[in-house]
Amino acid sequence: MKNMSKIVKFALLGSVLIASTMNALPFKLENGETFDINNTLIQKSQMLKSMIEVSDAQEDAITLPNITLQQMNLLMPCWVIANPRHTETELATKIKNYPLEQQRQLLLAVDFLNIPQIRDETIKQISNSTELIERKSRIFY
Repeated sequence: MKNMSKIVKFALLGSVLIASTMNALPFKLENGETFDINNTLIQKSQMLKSMIEVSDAQEDAITLPNITLQQMNLLMPCWVIANPRHTETELATKIKNYPLEQQRQLLLAVDFLNIPQIRDETIKQISNSTELIERKSRIFY
C-alpha cells in the first residue's frame, strides 16, 4: 500500500510537470538559444502577447531579437516574483541585489517586453543605486 501511495504521488507530480511544460511556449533569443516561457508569465507582457497573436502557428519558436540569455536569466526570477502571491518588497529586494550593470540589462529586457511592474521597480532601484550615485559624484568633484 505504501508503494502505491508513492506511485500515485509520482504520477500526480508527473502530470503537474507535463501540464506546466504544455503551458509554455518556446522563444528564440538573440543568440539563437531557445527559452521556454510559461503562459502565465507571457500574459504579463504586452509585447509577447502581441507577438503570439501575429506569429505563424507553424513556427517552432517566436524570435526575440533584442533579448539575450543573460537578460532572460536576470528577468525570470523577477518575473516569477511579480505576481499577486509575492509582495512588492520581494521584487524590490531581488532587483536591488543585482549589480548596476545587471539592473541595466534587466531594464533593457523589461522595456522591450513591456512588463510595467518590473520596469518601474527596476528604474526606481537604478535611480536609488548607491553605485550610480557614487559614479555621478566622482564626475562632479
